[in-house]
Amino acid sequence: MNVTHENGDTEYVVKYAAPNVTTETEKVTQNIKYEYEDGVTEGRPSLPDDKTITVEFTHTVVTNPWTGEVIEDKWSPDQTIEAIKTPEIEGFHPDQAEIPAITVSHTNENINHVVKYVADENEQPVQPEPVTPQPDEDDSKDPTTPEQPIISADNETPASDPVDQPNTEVNQEVVVQPVSVKPLQKTQPVAQPATMSVSEKGETTDSPAKENQQLPQTGGQNPVAVTALGLLAGVVGLLGLGLGKRKTKN
Repeated sequence: MNVTHENGDTEYVVKYAAPNVTTETEKVTQNIKYEYEDGVTEGRPSLPDDKTITVEFTHTVVTNPWTGEVIEDKWSPDQTIEAIKTPEIEGFHPDQAEIPAITVSHTNENINHVVKYVADENEQPVQPEPVTPQPDEDDSKDPTTPEQPIISADNETPASDPVDQPNTEVNQEVVVQPVSVKPLQKTQPVAQPATMSVSEKGETTDSPAKENQQLPQTGGQNPVAVTALGLLAGVVGLLGLGLGKRKTKN
């Protein structure tokens, strides 16, 4: 600004104002809930109280009061939530010994944890008890002696209980098989021994044996009859020879 001797006095007033500061906050919460795995609480120790841990973050904005220009815009630094040990319950063990530490910022969502307590007996598998086989009711009874059949005096079929004895009745059928009869075959002629006849003079003559004697019934030769006749003829001849010799001596 140029001034001369002709310019009058000039006054300036300078005002000071504090910057405009605005803040906002964000909260991140960690929730821990304790419960039994099977949901049963009756007759058991009381569960620990649920825990809630909240961390807060601040957002600060500084602006010029005269112009509204943003001078500063920032959030509070990240924060760490320390590890939390899980309380103990006698007779039960938790599925998480502790909730681990975690670092969070204003951009984190809320964090939820559920700690479940399991009964100690469920840790070991239940071994099935050995089952001893029990005898059946029918097997425990004394063996029954089979009933003896009743034999009647007239030697009839033994009577038996129709319930206990199986039905053994069998329809028998007599089958007559035809029998073929073969005719007697002719046998070879049997040579007959020669017969001797004794004459009154003491001479003996041979007579040929009869040939081809026929059986009256079948027409075939009977070897037994022929042989008998031959023997008889021989005896007669011997007797005649003896008589002839005796006459000659006389």
